[in-house]
Amino acid sequence: MKNKSKIENLNSSIGLFNGVRNMLFDNVKELDKFSDDIDELYNDIERLERLNTPEYQLNQLKQKYDIKARTYNQLLDAHQQNLISLWKLSKSILKQFNHFSEDEIKKT
Repeated sequence: MKNKSKIENLNSSIGLFNGVRNMLFDNVKELDKFSDDIDELYNDIERLERLNTPEYQLNQLKQKYDIKARTYNQLLDAHQQNLISLWKLSKSILKQFNHFSEDEIKKT
Protein backbone atom coordinates (compact mmCIF):
# COMPACT_ATOMS: atom_id res chain seq x y z
CA MET A 1 0.00 0.00 0.00
CA LYS A 2 2.81 2.38 0.87
CA ASN A 3 4.46 1.58 -2.45
CA LYS A 4 1.24 2.45 -4.31
CA SER A 5 1.10 5.82 -2.56
CA LYS A 6 4.72 6.56 -3.53
CA ILE A 7 3.94 5.70 -7.15
CA GLU A 8 0.80 7.85 -7.15
CA ASN A 9 2.74 10.79 -5.72
CA LEU A 10 5.45 10.34 -8.32
CA ASN A 11 2.90 10.12 -11.15
CA SER A 12 1.19 13.25 -9.86
CA SER A 13 4.50 15.13 -9.72
CA ILE A 14 5.43 14.03 -13.23
CA GLY A 15 2.01 15.12 -14.51
CA LEU A 16 2.47 18.53 -12.89
CA PHE A 17 5.98 18.74 -14.35
CA ASN A 18 4.60 18.06 -17.84
CA GLY A 19 1.91 20.71 -17.37
CA VAL A 20 4.44 23.37 -16.36
CA ARG A 21 6.75 22.32 -19.20
CA ASN A 22 3.90 22.67 -21.72
CA MET A 23 3.02 26.07 -20.27
CA LEU A 24 6.64 27.15 -20.71
CA PHE A 25 6.55 25.99 -24.33
CA ASP A 26 3.38 28.03 -24.95
CA ASN A 27 4.94 31.05 -23.23
CA VAL A 28 7.97 30.88 -25.49
CA LYS A 29 5.70 30.98 -28.55
CA GLU A 30 3.80 33.96 -27.11
CA LEU A 31 7.01 35.76 -26.21
CA ASP A 32 8.28 35.25 -29.75
CA LYS A 33 5.03 36.62 -31.19
CA PHE A 34 5.09 39.65 -28.90
CA SER A 35 8.72 40.29 -29.75
CA ASP A 36 7.93 40.29 -33.47
CA ASP A 37 4.96 42.63 -32.92
CA ILE A 38 7.08 45.00 -30.82
CA ASP A 39 9.83 45.07 -33.45
CA GLU A 40 7.28 45.76 -36.17
CA LEU A 41 5.70 48.62 -34.19
CA TYR A 42 9.12 50.09 -33.46
CA ASN A 43 10.03 50.02 -37.16
CA ASP A 44 6.68 51.60 -38.07
CA ILE A 45 7.21 54.39 -35.55
CA GLU A 46 10.69 55.11 -36.86
CA ARG A 47 9.49 55.10 -40.45
CA LEU A 48 6.59 57.44 -39.68
CA GLU A 49 8.85 59.80 -37.71
CA ARG A 50 11.07 60.15 -40.79
CA LEU A 51 7.99 60.97 -42.86
CA ASN A 52 6.91 63.74 -40.46
CA THR A 53 3.66 62.00 -39.62
CA PRO A 54 1.25 63.97 -37.41
CA GLU A 55 1.95 63.64 -33.71
CA TYR A 56 -1.48 62.14 -33.00
CA GLN A 57 -0.80 59.08 -35.19
CA LEU A 58 2.66 58.65 -33.74
CA ASN A 59 1.30 58.83 -30.19
CA GLN A 60 -1.25 56.13 -30.96
CA LEU A 61 1.48 53.82 -32.26
CA LYS A 62 3.71 54.65 -29.31
CA GLN A 63 0.89 53.77 -26.91
CA LYS A 64 0.39 50.42 -28.65
CA TYR A 65 4.14 49.88 -28.47
CA ASP A 66 4.20 50.65 -24.74
CA ILE A 67 1.29 48.30 -24.04
CA LYS A 68 2.91 45.48 -26.01
CA ALA A 69 6.27 46.07 -24.29
CA ARG A 70 4.69 46.02 -20.81
CA THR A 71 2.75 42.87 -21.66
CA TYR A 72 5.92 41.26 -22.98
CA ASN A 73 7.77 42.10 -19.75
CA GLN A 74 4.95 40.69 -17.62
CA LEU A 75 4.86 37.50 -19.66
CA LEU A 76 8.63 37.23 -19.39
CA ASP A 77 8.39 37.55 -15.60
CA ALA A 78 5.74 34.81 -15.50
CA HIS A 79 7.95 32.67 -17.74
CA GLN A 80 10.88 33.07 -15.36
CA GLN A 81 8.68 32.07 -12.41
CA ASN A 82 7.54 29.01 -14.33
CA LEU A 83 11.17 28.07 -14.97
CA ILE A 84 11.78 28.23 -11.23
CA SER A 85 8.71 26.06 -10.63
CA LEU A 86 9.94 23.55 -13.19
CA TRP A 87 13.32 23.41 -11.49
CA LYS A 88 11.68 22.86 -8.08
CA LEU A 89 9.47 20.11 -9.52
CA SER A 90 12.52 18.43 -11.07
CA LYS A 91 14.28 18.51 -7.74
CA SER A 92 11.20 17.07 -6.00
CA ILE A 93 10.86 14.27 -8.55
CA LEU A 94 14.50 13.31 -8.13
CA LYS A 95 14.04 13.20 -4.35
CA GLN A 96 10.99 10.98 -4.79
CA PHE A 97 13.03 8.53 -6.84
CA ASN A 98 15.43 8.22 -3.91
CA HIS A 99 12.58 6.73 -1.84
CA PHE A 100 12.32 3.72 -4.15
CA SER A 101 14.52 0.71 -3.64
CA GLU A 102 16.01 -1.10 -6.64
CA ASP A 103 13.56 -3.95 -6.10
CA GLU A 104 10.59 -1.56 -6.13
CA ILE A 105 11.82 0.00 -9.35
CA LYS A 106 12.23 -3.41 -10.98
CA LYS A 107 8.72 -4.46 -9.92
CA THR A 108 7.12 -1.32 -11.30
